[in-house]
Amino acid sequence: MNRKGSTPGSEALRRAVAWLSDHGRHDATAIEEACRRFDLSPADEEFLLRECREPHAGRAQAAAVAQRVRAEIVELHEHFVTWYAGRCDADDATFERFFSCRFSPDFAIVLPAGTLHAGVDFLPVLRAGHGSNADFRICIRDVRVREAGAGLVVATYEEWQRNARNSSPADNARLTTAVLVGATHAPRRFAWLHAHETWLPSSVLTADRFEF
Repeated sequence: MNRKGSTPGSEALRRAVAWLSDHGRHDATAIEEACRRFDLSPADEEFLLRECREPHAGRAQAAAVAQRVRAEIVELHEHFVTWYAGRCDADDATFERFFSCRFSPDFAIVLPAGTLHAGVDFLPVLRAGHGSNADFRICIRDVRVREAGAGLVVATYEEWQRNARNSSPADNARLTTAVLVGATHAPRRFAWLHAHETWLPSSVLTADRFEF
């Protein structure tokens, strides 16, 4: 095998890149096979590993993080509904599993009215609400990870509520910006550090039938 080397714009390297794309593979094994198939040099292999594998690995990692974040947001709000509806035990173990383990000690939330509540205030109110609203419903929509890295994630999502007795109107929707930090003890290795809620405009609400 010659493998003298080729420039990034060479025909052999272009064919190798096309072959990887056609097969939907950009892992190290596939790149090694492409180098053999198209008689590429070690320098070409380094180029492919740098330019093809790393971006795809980064995208796959970002997709995995986004999936975990969405699952965490949805599950937490499912727990809110279950708790307020009284469809679970109200003991310490359940509250720890549903809520306490998910929040950073420094957690704070800004409600749509603009009031700031620290976690030490928020969690006792949540616990006292067990079984207070059997008709309460939540639907999570449009989860988006805005930034992820260095143990911190910023995400936005819409939270649509039905029969929320402590909100006006009872059927409402809010846009939430959430900041989560890495935490080994949390169910999905994220802990909630901050949440900031803002009412969605009435024009958005009137376009929806709250059928969830």
